[in-house]
Amino acid sequence: MKPPRAFTLVELLVTIGVIGLLVAILLPTIGRARRSADSSACLSNLRGWSQAFSMYHTDHRGRYPIDWGNHPPAGSGQGTWMRVMSQYYQNLDRFRLCPSADQPLGSFGSPTFAAWGPIPASQGFLFDPNDAGSYGINHWINDLPRSGPFVNGWRGRPDLQWRRVGGHRGKPSNAPLIGDCEWYGGSPFDLASGLTFGAVPAVENALFKRYYGSNLWLYDMARFAMNRHGKGINMAFEDGSVRFVTKPELWTLHWYRGFRPAKVTLPF
Repeated sequence: MKPPRAFTLVELLVTIGVIGLLVAILLPTIGRARRSADSSACLSNLRGWSQAFSMYHTDHRGRYPIDWGNHPPAGSGQGTWMRVMSQYYQNLDRFRLCPSADQPLGSFGSPTFAAWGPIPASQGFLFDPNDAGSYGINHWINDLPRSGPFVNGWRGRPDLQWRRVGGHRGKPSNAPLIGDCEWYGGSPFDLASGLTFGAVPAVENALFKRYYGSNLWLYDMARFAMNRHGKGINMAFEDGSVRFVTKPELWTLHWYRGFRPAKVTLPF
């Protein structure tokens, strides 16, 4: 009876080589599949936020939440949009985080693949202890208080606030509500304004890099200009739609009434 034939060293090396080749071929495919799944889950989260805002303005005669800045009435429970909207998404923390950026850093701003917050009360911002996330709203959607220190909003242009449904006076399918962001929101201006609020940033994560010596806090559009999902971000719009938005496309959206679209090129 002949003894069973064993693999030769050459055959083993060939087998290992073939396995290594298959792994090298499959890994990028697996990576793309995972990124695609994360992006789909992110779009689902944003669709949930869009529905929450829709329920809010349905309950409030077409108006969006009031942005009180750092001056909400004492005991009102008002503060960041997350606190105001919590009754509509039932405090489900997973909706706060994009699967591609699900680790809060406890800081103002965040890099592309991490989340901002939570912010300690000692920092002077009226955040809830649970306020942290991967998303930020278009601050122009908000209504503003009728009196008090925040009547003019974050950028001193109350005339640009939507305040209510359709207040942007553009196409709802092109009017951004909320999307991937390195902070809890921003008030982007258009490029024609010549202001840093609408300028094209030279680097990604401009707000976060402020911690490393750059004075980039005022680059509001830059807060949304990230490569989180390929070469852009996911965003929800007033008509309830959600979609991927390339970075240059951010300068073409209808952020506020009278926003002037521009063709831009980003270096990252």
